[in-house]
Amino acid sequence: MGYEVTQRRSGKTEKSQRQSERDTRFTWIILLQVVQTALLVLILINTTEWNPFSRLSLVSKPDSEIVEDYTIPESVIIEEPEEIITPAEIPNPIKVEVLNGCGVAGIASRTADFLRKKGFDVRDFKNADRSNYTHTVIYVRGSALAPGEDLAKNIALPLEMVKLKPDPDLVDIDVTLIIGRDHRQYILPR
Repeated sequence: MGYEVTQRRSGKTEKSQRQSERDTRFTWIILLQVVQTALLVLILINTTEWNPFSRLSLVSKPDSEIVEDYTIPESVIIEEPEEIITPAEIPNPIKVEVLNGCGVAGIASRTADFLRKKGFDVRDFKNADRSNYTHTVIYVRGSALAPGEDLAKNIALPLEMVKLKPDPDLVDIDVTLIIGRDHRQYILPR
């Protein structure tokens, strides 16, 4: 009788032990699958432009739209004045129209405020006729380039981006500043 009890106990123990080994193997298989999936996601993130943490995942831009970030040298950075200079304090202030040609929301308004602080008489700010201007450009509406060049110097825009483009329909505007996609290269608000 003692022999049968021992055998039954050992039989249950072996069965329990086999079940426990199967459960352990199953747990390891599940764990390995989870690790493989995590590694696959990390590889996918690092080898493509896909980023699950970005609102614009799976969106790529054509090369023509990619703008390299440019750090402005400290020698070019102009400190903003503490006080706001009003156009009335400056004899013959330059009358500016600011147009958003890059599609960044609110940049025309922020640039208008920035230029007013520098003493420019900003008469209007709005969206340009299109939002895919590659380069920031200044159009001089009169016959002399001087007002456009003065504005260009204040925002560190190369003088070759100042163009003569008279427009008799624009009354009381000296220059039009069109903010392009390269705006981060210049001293403009972001």
